[in-house]
Amino acid sequence: MNDREKDFLQRACSEFTYNEIAGKMFLSPKTIDGCRNSLFEKLQVKSRVGLA
Repeated sequence: MNDREKDFLQRACSEFTYNEIAGKMFLSPKTIDGCRNSLFEKLQVKSRVGLA
C-alpha cells in the first residue's frame, strides 16, 4: 500500500464523501475512484464499509 492509499484509507474511514476527500487531498474525483478501486482489490473488499 502506497502513501496515497494510506492517506485515502484514513479519510475514507471518516465521514467524508469521496468528493470531499478528493478536495482535501488535492486530487481529482477520478483519481480517488482509482485509489478506492485499487484498495478494494488489494484488501479484497467490495464496499467502503469493508475498508473500516
